[in-house]
Amino acid sequence: MAVQTVFQRYELKYIMTQAQQRRLLQTMEGYMAPDQYGDTTIRDLHFDTPTYRLIRQSIDKPVYKEKLRVRCYSQAGPDTTVFVELKKKYRSVVYKRRIALPERQAPDHHGDRYREHQHEGHQIRRRCADPGGQLYYRRGG
Repeated sequence: MAVQTVFQRYELKYIMTQAQQRRLLQTMEGYMAPDQYGDTTIRDLHFDTPTYRLIRQSIDKPVYKEKLRVRCYSQAGPDTTVFVELKKKYRSVVYKRRIALPERQAPDHHGDRYREHQHEGHQIRRRCADPGGQLYYRRGG
């Protein structure tokens, strides 16, 4: 299966009860199907400035925001595919570009391989040289 590397979409997020979620999923069942990552644990390593400028700006809900992260959909080993992603949001539209590569080549939690990658995030790259935090969550099931 080919890896999608460029995204443009709306992301709408809602707070709902488990009963509401079940009803919504039942309603959508005939129209949508989960992708290959639909029932997984997502692991993200986010990069930020030493003063956490990107996350602080994001909390303020600006018209434009951006983030750089390494994402994995399973427990990562040296040969596991991970995604280095630059995600930008402008006026409720999300734009994401990513590259897939083995974990051993990705920026790591020490940041020592960070500067080797010429991802499309060169503007953000100059401003956030260090890992800022890890996020793990279960999606689906």
